[in-house]
Amino acid sequence: MREIKWISLLCVAILCIPFIVDAQSKKIDSSTFYKALRDGEDASDKVSHRRTIVEDRYENGKVVNSATSLSERIPPDKSRSVHSYYLGRGLEQSTVVQIGSLYYCRQGVRPWKKSNQYCGQMTISGEPSDSIVDYNTDVVDLNGAQVRLYSSAGSYHGAEGILRSFEDKIWINERGLIIRRESTTASEERGVKYGSKTTTTFEYNPIGLKIQAPI
Repeated sequence: MREIKWISLLCVAILCIPFIVDAQSKKIDSSTFYKALRDGEDASDKVSHRRTIVEDRYENGKVVNSATSLSERIPPDKSRSVHSYYLGRGLEQSTVVQIGSLYYCRQGVRPWKKSNQYCGQMTISGEPSDSIVDYNTDVVDLNGAQVRLYSSAGSYHGAEGILRSFEDKIWINERGLIIRRESTTASEERGVKYGSKTTTTFEYNPIGLKIQAPI
């Protein structure tokens, strides 16, 4: 009986080994990291969702500027995005609505403009060519669910040799959908500590989501 018990325990341990190994943080290369990001974005675009992006900029730990973007999508070709930010002392807002091949854009409360081409803001991001980056993946808990975390962290020397650091984290669930993303930067110039944090959250299949042409 004791021998059978030990054999059973051994079998359980062997079966658990792959999960334990898979759950440990391990290094990956840049191609694996960016493939996971692209695949996650592609999977998210195929599902109705609401995406909220909050970007805060800091000086010596205090928020000095903030911007919020809310984007909604109904596949295959309906979307709406609203970007709000502070310019000077006032709040500015830009809105883009896509219905099929047509785009509707508005800045603030100005009249809507219709276009056959995308007429919203474009953002370009990437890593400096001289940056040193570590890429990792892990299985972690997020709001009570096991998800896959992909992370990158690195640094580079910018203008005047100033050291700048950055980190990017992406949480992807078992369906391959991006659940959350956080990007941070940090640097120090002439005694002032600068930083930024961009947090993106996703809500899939939101109830009552409708997107229509504004004009």
